[in-house]
Amino acid sequence: MSRKIIKCSCIQENKIRLDPIQPFTFNIRCLSMQLNELNLVRYGEPFFILCDIKNETPFCLKFNNSNLTKNKFVKFKSEENESLLKDENLDPGKVASECFCVVCEQGSDEKNIFPGELVLEWKRADFGSVLYQKSNEIDYAENKEASNVPNTNSKFILPNISAEKFPFLIEAKLPPYGWLGKEFTICYEITNKLDQVLEIECTLEENEYFGIAGKKLELMEIMPFDVNTFSFMIYPLKVGHCQFPSFHIKVQSPVEFSEAVKKQENNSSYSFDSIIKNMIPSLLFIFPEQIESILKET
Repeated sequence: MSRKIIKCSCIQENKIRLDPIQPFTFNIRCLSMQLNELNLVRYGEPFFILCDIKNETPFCLKFNNSNLTKNKFVKFKSEENESLLKDENLDPGKVASECFCVVCEQGSDEKNIFPGELVLEWKRADFGSVLYQKSNEIDYAENKEASNVPNTNSKFILPNISAEKFPFLIEAKLPPYGWLGKEFTICYEITNKLDQVLEIECTLEENEYFGIAGKKLELMEIMPFDVNTFSFMIYPLKVGHCQFPSFHIKVQSPVEFSEAVKKQENNSSYSFDSIIKNMIPSLLFIFPEQIESILKET
């Protein structure tokens, strides 16, 4: 009988199935500069891409940064684009919003533009119990374990945006507010986006909030890719949020319009009131004269 000692090693193998989940769900909308929802954007016209982000995890998450990786035909309206989510915390089931103001440049004949990717830089806000995840009860500054954990990058491909050509672009130059009974100047800069002369008829329509001093109708011929200014004086008649006089443009030149534009306006007179309303502000806050005198005294 052998006295040799035999060593036996036992290995236990456990298989654990981990079902990955998507940490976020996204809802993407395009808004005009007047915050109206858009189904169609126009080349050269600024608009907002609004991204609603919902936390689908059972943890409180902290965003370090967010940005938009743009397509080469998409430009930011301003060079300063600070993240709205930077250093913000998002509790489970809650929704946070990120917004970018962009302009689609015409670089091809495609009717759909790929805007780019939304990039989120984030991590868990704390590493305690899942049942203890209320962000207002956690001191994140003292949580050293969470602060040493590297950030995770999540990328979301934004859906294509329907875009089209349009013969002109309007940009309004106006003050941030007005005073009752004190006139001021409103300027509409109209840019011809065509390679031909654009003939238009500009008209103003009075309302109960403002009186108009000066011309209410003007015929313009705008050279290709040039800018003309339609300016007028108005004086406020009421206080509060007041609606501007309606501004109308009729295109007199023989210009080809897309079927989407014709369907949207549902007319053949080439007067595009609903499109113009998305280009220019419609309201201005008017202060009473008494407040101005009080401010001067102080």
